[in-house]
Amino acid sequence: PGGLGRPGAPPLPLPHDDNQELRYAYPGAGAPLTEVVDTTGNTGWRPSLAFDSQDRPHILFRDDAGQTSLAVKNGGSWSFEVVNQSASSGPRGIAIDSQDRLHVVFLVSQRLRYQVRGTGSWTVQEFEDDAFMPSITVDDADRAHIAYLHWPTTDLALRYAHDAGVGWNDTVVESVGTSVMSMPQGDTSIATDGANRPHIAYQHVTDADLKYARHTGSQWVIEVVDSLGDVGDDVAIALDAAAGVGLELPVT
Repeated sequence: PGGLGRPGAPPLPLPHDDNQELRYAYPGAGAPLTEVVDTTGNTGWRPSLAFDSQDRPHILFRDDAGQTSLAVKNGGSWSFEVVNQSASSGPRGIAIDSQDRLHVVFLVSQRLRYQVRGTGSWTVQEFEDDAFMPSITVDDADRAHIAYLHWPTTDLALRYAHDAGVGWNDTVVESVGTSVMSMPQGDTSIATDGANRPHIAYQHVTDADLKYARHTGSQWVIEVVDSLGDVGDDVAIALDAAAGVGLELPVT
């Protein structure tokens, strides 16, 4: 899932289905402007966007070889880096903290992988098997928070993992309690508020409703946002300074 970008004027990474290319959209004087980022083969699936302290866009995406790649714009040109060479790389997310460290999350053969990098090499940590549709954010303490859907042989669930400073905590937000034979649908997007508490927008894995979960500090509160038809795929969440919640959905 992509991010909302900057509040009020959201730049977006755009997978362009007609030409199978990755594009970047940003506010213009009138209508939004777009530019082509990558045109190599069938590229740009499930892009995710973040900005560093110099407002440079970083786009994490799957390239034509199925690898997780990173595109960074510096001045007028884009540079590219392969983050993970696995051809089975799946959906991904990116966040950048106050020290300009990159935090990325993606799937390798349905195993959840988290990587972080400052000025040196990537540090890698792996989590659950049978994961899909992860998203990531960093809080005011520069700690990562990850939402993802878990699909073992039983008990489908929305799960939440966060860096507690002395290790990772991983908990179930909502358990569906249903076993399915084929890959279920679903999506996640996560943000944190001023108290570093998580807020998650997601598509329910079996009934395809758009739902919203927030942690009060002691428990999860979950509500249905929209249950009309199949809604919530490619959802993105953002919070304003007053912890007001905004959700973005693709136009269909």
